[in-house]
Amino acid sequence: MTDASRSSRLEPIGVVAFVLGIVLVVTDFAAIFINAALIRSGDFSSFSTVSFVMTTISVVLALATVAIGIVACLRGGPTRVYGAIGTTVGAMVLLQQFGSLIYALIVNA
Repeated sequence: MTDASRSSRLEPIGVVAFVLGIVLVVTDFAAIFINAALIRSGDFSSFSTVSFVMTTISVVLALATVAIGIVACLRGGPTRVYGAIGTTVGAMVLLQQFGSLIYALIVNA
């Protein structure tokens, strides 16, 4: 067994960060349709609750993705690139959620 194949089996952490990044993108994409359906129904109390839950899920997943991705990048190995991609996606989602929070604070001020 070569060192490259053995280390790729022992370092799946980069792939985990990459998969979490994909889950984040799918979650944010689904949130668009969920929010649109709730706005269209006119049930704004449910809209705020669902929006809060979706935001919380996105932030927790993004923090986990960034943390796991950083660990994958620091450990090195063949899945380091997947860790970097996961870290980037997680950081973008965190930036997006932070921007949404600032927007809500400005609009409601």
